[in-house]
Amino acid sequence: SLGEPQQAQLTIIDNEQPPQPQHYGKLQFSAATQSANEGDGTVIIEVTRLDGSYGDVSVEAIVAPDGNTATLNKDFQVKGSPKLTWADGDNGPQSITLEIHEDADWEGNEMLVLRLDNPTGGASLGEPQQAQLTIIDNEQPPQPQHYGKLQFSAATQSANEADGTVTIQVTRLDGSDGDISVEVIATAASTATLHSDFSFGTGNPLRWPDGESDAKPLILKLNDDAELESAETIILRLVNATGGASLGEPNQAELTIMDNDKPAGTLQFERFDYYAKSTDASATLIVTREGGDEGKVSVWWGASTGDREQFDWNHGDNQAKKLTLPIPNNVPNNASSVGTNIIILSLYDAKWAKVGQLSQAVLVIESPIMPKVPGTLQFPFAAESFNEESDEVLIPVLRLGGSQGEVSVDYTISTLEGTATEDMDFFSETGTLTWADGDTNIQTLNLLIMDDEIRENPETFYVTLSNPSNGAQLGTSKQMALTIVDNEPILPSLGNGMAIKKDWQQVPTDTTFTGGITFKGQSFQANVWMPASEPVKIRGEIQVAPEHVGKEADIFMVAAYQPPDYEHELLLMVDTECKILSWDGNLDTLVPVNLKVNLIAKHPINIYKGSLDAGELRIFFAYRLLENGLIVFNGEQAIDGSIQPSQ
Repeated sequence: SLGEPQQAQLTIIDNEQPPQPQHYGKLQFSAATQSANEGDGTVIIEVTRLDGSYGDVSVEAIVAPDGNTATLNKDFQVKGSPKLTWADGDNGPQSITLEIHEDADWEGNEMLVLRLDNPTGGASLGEPQQAQLTIIDNEQPPQPQHYGKLQFSAATQSANEADGTVTIQVTRLDGSDGDISVEVIATAASTATLHSDFSFGTGNPLRWPDGESDAKPLILKLNDDAELESAETIILRLVNATGGASLGEPNQAELTIMDNDKPAGTLQFERFDYYAKSTDASATLIVTREGGDEGKVSVWWGASTGDREQFDWNHGDNQAKKLTLPIPNNVPNNASSVGTNIIILSLYDAKWAKVGQLSQAVLVIESPIMPKVPGTLQFPFAAESFNEESDEVLIPVLRLGGSQGEVSVDYTISTLEGTATEDMDFFSETGTLTWADGDTNIQTLNLLIMDDEIRENPETFYVTLSNPSNGAQLGTSKQMALTIVDNEPILPSLGNGMAIKKDWQQVPTDTTFTGGITFKGQSFQANVWMPASEPVKIRGEIQVAPEHVGKEADIFMVAAYQPPDYEHELLLMVDTECKILSWDGNLDTLVPVNLKVNLIAKHPINIYKGSLDAGELRIFFAYRLLENGLIVFNGEQAIDGSIQPSQ
């Protein structure tokens, strides 16, 4: 029998070393993000083999299907094979070469996303296995285009039927990029009839080239007929803006054509001072229409009590309007004195007529029983403004709250903290106003205003009351600020000046020019179309460069004139006796119209007054510094006139 163990196990001991575990490695990008300039030409993207180098391995670098803004073969190209290989034992980095395409277009920064795929030989993918390359655009970003807004320079305008033409200005604001245009049409709401009452002249559509933003004139020709008509309106509208331009406000304008048989008239109070008792139910004031009754006109009146109303006159109506103002139970006590109150009334917002000098009135409201006191002396308001052409201004002074005894008050005129200049803008004298016993009527002091030809900002001076006599007191408004509003016309811009030396070499200057032509009361225009033999005014103004202000200079006026049927322009100049002379274009033979003047900051030039012969006219004006002969003139834009032969 078999015993135990009847089975035996033999262990054969291997005498070789056991095999080491195989580390094929992880394949991944060196960096998850990278950037390159569009102009770099090429960029290297590295892929590393980490945690092992056993065996031959490979991986493919492909362009990811998502997340790219850069375009293959347009913005970049992969050079060589996208497959990267490592031999057994190799753990160095491998690289992908990308060729970056540079173009001239601004595209902004673009993104390229690469992804590792299809590892072989036992290798695995590590992290990051996706890399983002930012291609930085090296072009300047395009500047935003501002094509501008086109709009009328004024929403309302008026002209006389006999003016012949009227110029409507259309402005380009908030940008000047690109060539643009706009068309002006007359809408069906117009009461004037196209081709019967008016017609469009040259310049429609209006066009602006790239970089130009000056206002463009649209000329309307007016038909002066023999019919007696009410004022007619032309409703103009801007349409069909091109080139990216938009329409601003106002894009509709109303032109009123006044019949030339009669003027519209002046609207004003019948007188300055009105009186009532506090027991009266109301007071009546009169507003008149004088000097004409042509067309429909209107004006608003307003009172310091808050009451207001519009007065309307129809064509042919010149009857005075009665303004009935209720006397409130508690009249605002502007005088701060017992027994007397005042209400101030004003005319404003007149349509198709002017407001006259008596644009304000004062209603004095007295108690039935006047306190037995001398009263309070004061102005009815603390400030007032008037036009430079007013010549004479009446300043009212009130006696309020009492009438006992004879009283007086002194007045003085000063420019304390003001801008007006005595004996240049106004003439003043000190004086005394006197009221008899029982007299509460308004006293007035007269001021003479100088109307110069210099375009200025509003200027202010002051009238002050002092030294009340016989117990009278000064009220709250013991000083009045008077503002002179300039009446000089606004002249169109002629752009920057051009400065030249004797050898015609041009040098920089900060001097600018304005100027234009007016006829038949129209506004000044830098470019006009008009009939011959029509009286005109031609004016200019030089905004003198700061370094030239106060220096001595000669003033020149030159014109290029081309009569009808002439092939060439004639050069003309004006001498000190205002004679028109021929000029050969030589600076040495140029004669001045004014000798040795001291230049001021805004130097006015009265160029011409009279009629013009038919032809094309370009007008230039200039100053020449005596110290060095430098000539500065309106070289950017002339004053242009197209003078048509009389019919």
